[in-house]
Amino acid sequence: STRLSTMRRNAAHHALMALVLGSCAWHALWDCSHRLLSFAAPPGYTMTPWEVHVPKQEGDSRRLSSDTLAQTVQAIRSTGFAILRGRSLFSDSQLDEARETAHAELQKVKEKAETFGSLLKLPWRDHKSRDFKYREAVSHSPGRLDMPLLLRTEPFASAPWRLHPDLLQISEALFDTPCDQSLLGALWNFPGSGPDHWHRDGMLPMLVAVTAPCSYPESVGFIHVQPFSHARAKDESSPADEAPKTSAGEAAAVPAVLSCGETLLFLYTTKHAATPNLSTFERGLIYTVYGPREQSDNVNFKRSRPSLFSFKAPSAEVLQMIAERSRPAR
Repeated sequence: STRLSTMRRNAAHHALMALVLGSCAWHALWDCSHRLLSFAAPPGYTMTPWEVHVPKQEGDSRRLSSDTLAQTVQAIRSTGFAILRGRSLFSDSQLDEARETAHAELQKVKEKAETFGSLLKLPWRDHKSRDFKYREAVSHSPGRLDMPLLLRTEPFASAPWRLHPDLLQISEALFDTPCDQSLLGALWNFPGSGPDHWHRDGMLPMLVAVTAPCSYPESVGFIHVQPFSHARAKDESSPADEAPKTSAGEAAAVPAVLSCGETLLFLYTTKHAATPNLSTFERGLIYTVYGPREQSDNVNFKRSRPSLFSFKAPSAEVLQMIAERSRPAR
């Protein structure tokens, strides 16, 4: 009887130790790096209110399940954004082709702009100016470039980049109306780019999806997002051009660091920031915009802007004058 009692006590002790060690292992995993957590999480597990884990089987099929779609919509509704972690909506070959095409289109812009010599302020050289504003390429902040007209360029003109069914479904669930894809482009952040540029894209019912087509170091200047800053959220009145005021109870900025193939989704009304590129790499992210049919953004993407490719070198001074006049007043 005494021996049996001792065996039971030992078994209970070992069970308790296993439970404690298991708890320690879980907390150790929780404290690990963001990337490790995202890949180690069980299917459907949300690491934070804005992170959604894409299970392997959904990544292999390139389609999200109804549960994952619902989690994504809920994350965006509650926090203003979501990050799809772990698996990608796109295959490795599709990401490679997207990266190569975006880079080739950037080179075309660079080569054309360089023909004007020093008459143009080039965002990849001049990290203090944001005067480069043309139809094919726009500098919204110093040292960065938005190329919004890639939707008609292959591979972006075709599936899965064109009208991705999951992104379309997420948009229609958010806005409760039939939606369409209005834009697709590349966001470039050049080494030595300017300081944080906090802003909202506007008040339109629009959803932006940003995908990393390759792996970058964290120092390239990923987008930062302020949770709960979107329309009808608690911090919707937070000034668009200022960093989050944590001392006033606002949520701290979240660095949306993306591994290759991961996607950040956020609403137009969600505050976010371009951040300095402290690396030696030119960071290019592929983005697309979805919203209600017939809805278009004529503020950020003005059709009246001149085309960089319609000018010849003798017209460079006029081109620069137009760019400076199109710069918004501070």
